[in-house]
Amino acid sequence: MDEETPITEITDIATDAASIFAKLRRQSNLIKVLTKNTANASRLETDLMHDPALHAGINHHMTCWQKELNSLESEFLTKHLTPTQSSQTPKNKKNEKPFEFPPKRLTAKLIPQLENNKANPFVDNNKFQNLETDQDDGQDMAKASAMPYTLRT
Repeated sequence: MDEETPITEITDIATDAASIFAKLRRQSNLIKVLTKNTANASRLETDLMHDPALHAGINHHMTCWQKELNSLESEFLTKHLTPTQSSQTPKNKKNEKPFEFPPKRLTAKLIPQLENNKANPFVDNNKFQNLETDQDDGQDMAKASAMPYTLRT
């Protein structure tokens, strides 16, 4: 690339959605290239500290890239991330009644007191009390005999 022309020079005027997206993709790619160049230059800077001419050149390129990156980011933020305020559709009305959480005492569940519970305070809550179980004595199971030990002499 030429040293005279900055990387961020994008002169087309975006009018429709396709050209806006194309411009955003180009700007995104330029931001990636600039950040990659800056990272690579900072790595080289530590290796080439002993040569003042190379060190000064790398610093010069890093400052140029940083300026271009800052201008790209500011252009992107001012043009594309500003809120639209000219739209006056019914869906854009301000919410007059924002949601508020109810107080905690109103969210607690009340346990209903049944009439038969008032007369008999003890209620067995065992839900398995009506299940039948088979009484298995274990008589029909064959008992496994122990393995014989072999003695070595």
